[in-house]
Amino acid sequence: MTAFVTRICWTVSIPENSQGGKMENLLTYRSATAADWPAIEALLLAARLPLDGARDHLEQFLVGEDGGEICCAAGYERYGELALLRSVAVAQRWRGQGMGKQMLESIKARARIHGIRRLYLLTTTAPEFFAGHGFVRAARNTAPAALQASREFQGVCPASATFMVASLDSDRDIGMPAAAL
Repeated sequence: MTAFVTRICWTVSIPENSQGGKMENLLTYRSATAADWPAIEALLLAARLPLDGARDHLEQFLVGEDGGEICCAAGYERYGELALLRSVAVAQRWRGQGMGKQMLESIKARARIHGIRRLYLLTTTAPEFFAGHGFVRAARNTAPAALQASREFQGVCPASATFMVASLDSDRDIGMPAAAL
């Protein structure tokens, strides 16, 4: 497994009951470890995302940390040059700060580094979010056979879930400068 670490600086609003204004934070994205599973599991449960089979693909997960606290996670199941995005989860108190977007862009960058050419997903709640980040809707029955055999396709995600795909073949699809990788 290749280690993946990138640091992204972003600005967040300080809650109104505090001093007000803005604060800069340094978020570190890194490959998940077995010790991270309890925090990842908690994020997935809080976001009402499926756990079934996620731990089996822990080596393909990234976590985002702020001050040692895991505040977001994302992962995928790899099938050769294809992958099925498992989850993008952000802790409730960090939502609305752009972390979901950064986590998605980081997982896409990692997938590309590892030779993934297409990233697929099933979603019941966020097709607009993913559409805004390079994913397009596709007919579920056009999914590659390996994906159709996955737990997500075999019942973890309902038949009503939106099936989407993004190409990772060009730099513009990644959204991150090469220097950050």
